[in-house]
Amino acid sequence: PAAAALVGVQYYWMRHVHPVAYLSYQAIMENPPSPEFLEQAVERTGLPREAFATQFFHATVDPHHVADFDRLVDSLPLNEWHHSVLGVSAFQSVELLAQVYDDLLYRFETKNRDGA
Repeated sequence: PAAAALVGVQYYWMRHVHPVAYLSYQAIMENPPSPEFLEQAVERTGLPREAFATQFFHATVDPHHVADFDRLVDSLPLNEWHHSVLGVSAFQSVELLAQVYDDLLYRFETKNRDGA
C-alpha cells in the first residue's frame, strides 16, 4: 500500500496540479543510497545481497545522472509557483518513500520475530 501511495500521488500531482511536480519524485529516485550504506543494510537485515541488486546497480550507475538531471531542471523556464509545487511534491514523496521503507522493515522484523 505504501508503494502504491508513493506512485499514485505522482499521478495526482501530474494530472491535477502540474506535470512539473513529477520532477521532484525523479530527483529523489535518482539519488540512490551509497554502496556503503547498502552493504550496511545487507549486514543489518540479514537479507541476501541479491535482494538489493537493483539498488546496488543504481548506486554505481546513477551518480552521473544526478548532475545531468540537475542541469535539465535548471534549464527549464520555471517560475516561483513551479518551485513551490516542486518543493511540496518533494516533501510528500520523501515522506511516502520513508513509509515504503518503514513497511518493509516492519514486515522483515515481524517475519523474523514470528519465524514465519
